[in-house]
Amino acid sequence: MRKPAFTLVELMITVAIIGILAAIASVSYSGVRTRARDAQRINDLNQIKVVLSTYYAAQTPQVYVSAPSAVTVDGSTDALSLALEPNYIREMPVDPLNTGSNIYKYQSANSAKAFTLFGTFENKENKKGWNGGSVWVVDGYRVQND
Repeated sequence: MRKPAFTLVELMITVAIIGILAAIASVSYSGVRTRARDAQRINDLNQIKVVLSTYYAAQTPQVYVSAPSAVTVDGSTDALSLALEPNYIREMPVDPLNTGSNIYKYQSANSAKAFTLFGTFENKENKKGWNGGSVWVVDGYRVQND
């Protein structure tokens, strides 16, 4: 009497099915990570907006973080980080990838009502973003002071 065993064809079919499922899971996981980073960008920029509002309200006389041209928020040497850390925010948020076009930008015309924060989405299908018209923000997100 022979012991029941798997045939080579059955093993190959099993391996193929596992491979297909792994490929589907990997693509799905990549999309989830992209959407999570985009959500983090929105939260970061809104957090900076609140911190800037708190900073402006605390200044007597009012002193603004001036940046007539857009500056990159690097979390250490930019004008925004130097003004806000550590008294108003423990650590300035930076883009989750923080490379290439995936960076945060800050611009202000010396007025609390005129600052703008920018970030770039990875998910180009995201319709909540600002479809901008500049070199460094394309299919991105823009936050302005209320």
